[in-house]
Order: sequence, then C-alpha cells, then structure tokens
Amino acid sequence: MNIIIKNVTGCPGNDWKIFELKRCGFPAGSIVRDVYFRPENNSCTWSSGADDCVAYLGETCEEVTPQAARISLEHIYQCKDGFMIGAFVDGKEVAPVSISREDVLSYTDLKALAAKFLITPNT
Repeated sequence: MNIIIKNVTGCPGNDWKIFELKRCGFPAGSIVRDVYFRPENNSCTWSSGADDCVAYLGETCEEVTPQAARISLEHIYQCKDGFMIGAFVDGKEVAPVSISREDVLSYTDLKALAAKFLITPNT
C-alpha cells in the first residue's frame, strides 16, 4: 500500500503525530511506498533507518491510488515520427503524446507506459 502523509480529518490532535513523522523525515505531503497496513487499528507502519514509523489511515494519512489504476482504454499507434500514446485518465480523455520506439519496447505493461507519459507528478 502507498500512502500520503496529511492531517485527513483536520483534527488538532493529529498535529503532534504529523510533527513526529516530519522529525523522522516524512513531512506532510510525503508519499510513502510499500507500507504494511494493519486493518485491526487502521495503522500503516514502516521502518525508516533506526525509526519505526506509524500513520493512521483516515487520520494522519490516506491511501494513494496507484497511477496505473487511474488509466483506462489506453491506445498506442505508430505515426510518421514514431509512436503516440493516449488514454483515459480518471474517466477523461487525455491528448496523445509522442513517445520513442525504445519506450514502447521497454514496457510490457501498457497501463504503466501510459501512466509514465500521461499522468503528471502533481496529479
């Protein structure tokens, strides 16, 4: 599971938890990948060097949707200058972009290829 650190509820009581995560190198807005989720208490745990970190889903973090899961109806086609890839991201059509032959050959998963070129890092 991937999470983003933030005060989801806006509760002042979460501020000290966010501060402790910042002290461990995970300020608000940080994305933490491959955390262990414990459903019995909604906690996400991971180790950061000497520190063991914990954030609570729905309180001090929320799950980040994998980018490839946001892609649907991807399509790739050849044009005179190389290749173009287009897709629907979050249900909206995104304008196709030009990609190289090497990019096409380096990916076995078309959704991952579309995510790399069609989803900006800030979305």
